[in-house]
Amino acid sequence: IGLVATPNAVLVNNNFFIIVGNIFCMLAGYSIERSHRKNFYFARMLDTEKQSVVNKNRELERSLEKQHQAEKKLKKQNLEIENIVIERTEQLRKSEAKYRLLVENQTDLVVKVDTQGRFQFVSPSYCRLFGKKEDDLIGHQFMPLVHPDDQEKTAQAMEALFSPPHAVYIEQRAL
Repeated sequence: IGLVATPNAVLVNNNFFIIVGNIFCMLAGYSIERSHRKNFYFARMLDTEKQSVVNKNRELERSLEKQHQAEKKLKKQNLEIENIVIERTEQLRKSEAKYRLLVENQTDLVVKVDTQGRFQFVSPSYCRLFGKKEDDLIGHQFMPLVHPDDQEKTAQAMEALFSPPHAVYIEQRAL
């Protein structure tokens, strides 16, 4: 008998191959049904895992999008804050320039002292009147420049500045 090429349709429908497959499965210790169930179970697990990965990827994409939006919002807010700081810095510079112009050109004697009685600011008119340089006064105590007879009254007036209305008027002699 010669072998003749068998058409594919015949091979698929031929019960011989199913029987041979069953015999091999029986020799291996399990049935074709079990093999198909096992393949079905693995395919089902694979589909479930695949769907889980797809869901996690979608979740990550949403999370990344939210993070991207938050970063954009923060950058926008940061830029707005920077612009406000620039604007306020410019306003402060102009205000300081006006204040300095006023203080430096007035004839009133203006000083600012800290809580320990050290000069923090002296107006040019103060320096001119007492013949002192600003650098010689800043950071030094002002009390030694007050006449000894007026020092107690001046110290009491300075204490009054620590409570409301935080203003005092005093006349004193200077050295």
